[in-house]
Amino acid sequence: MVLIDTSFYISLSFEHDANHKKAQKIIPYLKDKVTTEDILKETLTLISQRKGKKASIRFYNYLLEDTEIFPVEGKHFELGLQIFLDPKLNKNISVIDCTTATVCKDKGIQKIVTFDSHFKSFSLKTTP
Repeated sequence: MVLIDTSFYISLSFEHDANHKKAQKIIPYLKDKVTTEDILKETLTLISQRKGKKASIRFYNYLLEDTEIFPVEGKHFELGLQIFLDPKLNKNISVIDCTTATVCKDKGIQKIVTFDSHFKSFSLKTTP
């Protein structure tokens, strides 16, 4: 399994994004794709705000074709929030990213497709 992060989805969705071409090259090779409800919410909101609701709906339907969406359970949120609130943590990591790391740990996911480097601090392998 490989978890797809918001940063990758946004790069894939926006032609003018700095990583758009990289995302397009990578996507055909990804198998056993998963994401979380939080990543889905974040991605759909960003697409809707920048490209409109129809684009957001198209992306959602595209995602449903071959991506499993994991729920974010209360335990994931609580652990993610604890990580986020740790004063020693890098200030650039969002609550959603902290929660995503707890879902990965719980589900045994070791690889995340993202353009955000901070996931490495959670001992996750990142690509590209």
